[in-house]
Amino acid sequence: MARYLFFKFLFNIVYWFKAPWDIGRPQPVIKNLAKRGKISGRVLDVGCGAGDTIIYLARKGYEVMGIDFVPRAIDITSRKAEKAGLEIPLLVHDALRLDELNQQFDTIIDAGLFHNLSDGDRKRYAASLTSVLRKGGSYYMLCFSDTQGGFVGPRRISKDDIYRTFNNGWDVRSIRKAKYQAYYPIGGAHAWIVSIRKN
Repeated sequence: MARYLFFKFLFNIVYWFKAPWDIGRPQPVIKNLAKRGKISGRVLDVGCGAGDTIIYLARKGYEVMGIDFVPRAIDITSRKAEKAGLEIPLLVHDALRLDELNQQFDTIIDAGLFHNLSDGDRKRYAASLTSVLRKGGSYYMLCFSDTQGGFVGPRRISKDDIYRTFNNGWDVRSIRKAKYQAYYPIGGAHAWIVSIRKN
């Protein structure tokens, strides 16, 4: 709980300035998923941040919902959605307690949440996702890769980390190299784009 409150406080402060991951547009690999028809049905953007992904998807006609545990991030997204003339359900909510939403989704997008979780929270997160993703639904995750050097930024994630977390009731369909666009690290970071299906 202490770690959770610390990060909530820290990220809320960061969003009053310029978050290193807030590039003002969706991550290119997420846009590519949409262009290839991989995103379908009702979509949850978990850890929606400043809202560029969810607004992009809403403009494309997707039925979307966004959550983030950072109040400032939800405020920013709400203003962007209003300016764009979009009505998007947005909530300040804990990604480890998605069951409390009492809703179901066909696709879940995670562009930068998983790599902030502790080892102990990863399994809780997978169970939380299970509670809101329909059977046969898809979970797409973009996270820092263990091939990224340095120590600044979120934790680096290995393929084994992903397989260990999603080894029960999930089908890890692909783990591909990608680029996580950011202002820092300069030029972005080595990442994985992961496609996982709920069995």
